[in-house]
Amino acid sequence: MSRFELGGQGEPISNIALPDPNIDPNLPPQVLVLEDGVPFLKADYVGLGYTHYEAWCVGAAGGRGGDGGARYGIYAITNNALDPAFAPPTTSWPYYNVPDPARPGYSITHYHDPVLGGMWSSNMFIGFPNVWGGGGGGGGLHLVSGLLVDLPDEAPVVVGQAGVDAAPGQISNPNPVTPSPPYTPGSVYDPPIRTFYPPAAGGDGGASSFNGETCRASGGKGGNPGAHWAGDLLMYEAKGGDGGCGGRTTAGGGGVGSTAETNPSDGTWDGSIGKGGGGGRGGMLTPHEPDLMAGF
Repeated sequence: MSRFELGGQGEPISNIALPDPNIDPNLPPQVLVLEDGVPFLKADYVGLGYTHYEAWCVGAAGGRGGDGGARYGIYAITNNALDPAFAPPTTSWPYYNVPDPARPGYSITHYHDPVLGGMWSSNMFIGFPNVWGGGGGGGGLHLVSGLLVDLPDEAPVVVGQAGVDAAPGQISNPNPVTPSPPYTPGSVYDPPIRTFYPPAAGGDGGASSFNGETCRASGGKGGNPGAHWAGDLLMYEAKGGDGGCGGRTTAGGGGVGSTAETNPSDGTWDGSIGKGGGGGRGGMLTPHEPDLMAGF
């Protein structure tokens, strides 16, 4: 967000109407919540007698990392390695039946919109998701004050948008997987044909700025996915995103996101530059999957 304040003289009074200058020469401070892409026109306020401004910019928060689930397969208990060839994701298949015109009394099954399922282990349904993504970092903050005369006639305004939360993904395979529906004679898989991907990181939060580099604050970094692949190893890191920082537009630069089961770094404020707090680490079902799979 961007906030802009015009400081007047004397004690604040109503922000709805300006006083009659023949009765009271003091100008009340005006607080303007600026819109993204709509420039600030200084002439509108210089003409009223304002001389100074104070600008606040706040970056947007990062998005949450993607959850993951539907994992099963053949495990090497010593290093949690997985043979991808034995690990299609478990899916649930909605379906409906229509009469088969070629075979009176029979029907054709239409499968559609598969969804990720859970998994069974030691006679227990674990469910979905199995892992949760890390939280996004908070946005940074910047406070600047100055003379209206130093601003251009039109000062550009950018209001950052929050990072997008990542969609859930499958953690059964490091590659995209397009599952096939259960086979029944004459069955149909209605489009669109769906492909499941490993979970991704959340989107970075957008930066906010007033008059370019005059006042600016970066957004928080998106959280890491609940798990990611490193070769044939599934890594459960799910780090939280770093917070944003005032005085810059590149996402991050603030409090560090958490990598453990402890709180992330808090935000800080020095009166001009604010750093957003880091995002929390994601989680997973415990005990670890190799233990759960031991009696599978």
